[in-house]
Amino acid sequence: MPSFIEQLSTVRNVLFRIAEIGSALVGVIVIFYLLLGEDSSPYVSSVIANLAYLIEKISPQALIALALVIFGYIVIKPRL
Repeated sequence: MPSFIEQLSTVRNVLFRIAEIGSALVGVIVIFYLLLGEDSSPYVSSVIANLAYLIEKISPQALIALALVIFGYIVIKPRL
């Protein structure tokens, strides 16, 4: 059984690394857009348009719910 848990831990670490790389890539694309403006490539413009759409669709209630979940995790984690 420890072998299975170690495998799950490895998979989780790989997925976190992929998420970190993806978010860093989006950050670099945003910086390119800020530097180049409207004349940037269509790919960069589409990424920025998708980010703007995502930010527009996130409601204040969803942000509050996310903050409560994070707060709850921080409060409960030391007890486990």
